[in-house]
Amino acid sequence: MEHGNNHIALETKLQALVNSALKDIIPGILEEWRREIDIMRQAVSESDFDAVQKISHKMKGTGGMFGLSGMTEMGGGLETAAINRSKEGMKKHLHMLASYVEEVRMSFNRQRIKDLAGKSVINDPNPNNLKE
Repeated sequence: MEHGNNHIALETKLQALVNSALKDIIPGILEEWRREIDIMRQAVSESDFDAVQKISHKMKGTGGMFGLSGMTEMGGGLETAAINRSKEGMKKHLHMLASYVEEVRMSFNRQRIKDLAGKSVINDPNPNNLKE
């Protein structure tokens, strides 16, 4: 039964609801994450724990900023492995993170936010769609 719960948790992590205002920059972000993963692969092979820690910390934060809980969790696991100087842990978490970047499916929606005057508005990249 526990295996089934893990499968559900993994599928949930592979689904992300992202603010539609970010839709146009996502392809570039995904490409940047792929480059950073390649850099970390090289760093792991050279046992460069500091480089892995720095990049994974950045990816963990970026995941949080975009609402990608799986990225945040896996980036955090990779960062912890680097701090603990665990090469096997880094390999494991890097593999999971690389898979996540390739498999995550993002849905976009307009989200309510507060504007500077405190009014509730729909966050949408098209100014004609803003509503109170």
